[in-house]
Amino acid sequence: MPYMWRILLLPLAGTMLGAGGCRSQEPAPSLYTTEQQLIKHITDSAHHFERSGNKAKALHYHKRALAIAEKKHLPEQEAKSLTHIGRIISNEDGKEGLGHLYKALNIARSINHHALQADIYAGISAVYKQQQQYEKALHALELHNLYADSLLAINQARELAQLKKNEYRKRERDISLTITITIIFILAIITYYFQRTRKLNSRLHTSIQVRDKLFSILAHDLRGPVNNVVSVLQLMEDDPLPEPEQRRMNRLLIKQSESLATTIDSLLQWSSNQLNGIKTTASCFSPSELIDKVLLLVEGQTRSKTLTVNNRVSRQFSVLADPDHFDLIIRNLLSNAIKFSHEGGSIEIGATSGNGSITFSVTDHGTGISPDDQKKFGESNMETNFGTSGEKGNGLGLLLVKDFVQANHGRIWLTSKKGEGTTFYFSLKAAPTK
Repeated sequence: MPYMWRILLLPLAGTMLGAGGCRSQEPAPSLYTTEQQLIKHITDSAHHFERSGNKAKALHYHKRALAIAEKKHLPEQEAKSLTHIGRIISNEDGKEGLGHLYKALNIARSINHHALQADIYAGISAVYKQQQQYEKALHALELHNLYADSLLAINQARELAQLKKNEYRKRERDISLTITITIIFILAIITYYFQRTRKLNSRLHTSIQVRDKLFSILAHDLRGPVNNVVSVLQLMEDDPLPEPEQRRMNRLLIKQSESLATTIDSLLQWSSNQLNGIKTTASCFSPSELIDKVLLLVEGQTRSKTLTVNNRVSRQFSVLADPDHFDLIIRNLLSNAIKFSHEGGSIEIGATSGNGSITFSVTDHGTGISPDDQKKFGESNMETNFGTSGEKGNGLGLLLVKDFVQANHGRIWLTSKKGEGTTFYFSLKAAPTK
C-alpha cells in the first residue's frame, strides 16, 4: 500500500479508537467474582470521570483497579486497567503511555486473549498517530484489524455453528412432532375401527338374538295355533257336526285366529324394533282419555272373564310422549293383567305425579309372577306361559312394552307376589305446564 494511502487511513483508526476499539464481550454480572465486580465498579467510575473531563480522577480510579487486579492475580483485568491508564497518560506523555500499553499487550498475549490484543493495538496505533509516527501507527492498526478480523471469523463460525445447532434441534422437534401426530392419527384410526367393530359385533349379537327368538316363536307359539286351526277345519270337513258343536268349533277357530294374529303383530313389531330401532313422535296428551279407548278395545276379553277394570287416572294429568306408543303399552299391560286374572276379579289402572314425571300402574289380583320370572323380565328374556283360562303368551307383549317405555325416556318395573297378583309400573315425562 502506498505511504500516502496509509496516512489517509489513519483518521479512520482514530474514529475506531474513539469508539473504544474492538472490545471483548463482557461476561454476565452473575459470572463475576467479588474482586472482579469491585474492579468493574471502580472502572465504571473511572469512565464516568473521564467522560466528564476529569482525567486525573479517572486515572486515580484506573490505578486503584490495577492494584486490585495485580494483588488478586487477575491478568485480564490487569491488562484492561493498564490499557485505560496508557490511553489517558499518552495525552501528556506518549512514551509512558506506550509503556503501559505494551505491558498490557504482553499480558494479553500470555493469556491468549485476542479481543484484548486487538483493543490494545488500537490504543498503540492512536498514540503513534498522536506522535506522528504514522508507519508504526499503521502497523499497529493493521495488527488491530488482523485480530479484529480473526475475532469476526471466530464469531461468525460460532454463530454459524449455533444456527446449525438450532436448525438441527428444530428439525428434531419437527420430526418428533410429525412422529407424534402420526402415532396419534394411527391410534385414532385404530380406536375408530375398534369402536366400529364393537358396534358391528353388538348389532350382530342383537341380530342373532332376534333370529333365535323368531325361530323359537315360529317353532312353538305360531305352529301350535296353526295346527289347531288346521285340525278343526279338517274335523269340520270330514264329518258334519251338530249345530251346537259347529258353533263351539267356530268360536274355537275365532279364538285361535285372534291369538295367531296378535302373536304375528307383536312378532313383526318387536322384530322391527330390534333391527331398525324405535322412532318416537312426542306430543302432549291426556293419558286418561287414551286408556278409556283401550278399555273399549279389550271389552270382549274382560267380559269373557267377568272382570272389572277401573281407570283411576286423573283427567288433569298430561304427559309428553308418543301417544301411539302409550296406547300399545297400556293395551299390552291390560292384556297381560286380563290373561293372569281369575274370573270375577278386578284390575286397577292408576297414576301419580311428581318430580316432572307421571308414574302409571296396572294392578291385577291374579296368579302373580315368580322371582325367577321377574328376573327374566329385567333381562328381557320372557318365556312362553299360560293364563288362568289357558291363554297362551310368549312374552313378546311385555318386551314391546319395555322397549317403548325406554324409547320415550321412561322406566318400567314391577312388584309381584306369587298367588296374590302383580303391579306393573312405568313412568313418563309430564307435559310442561302452561
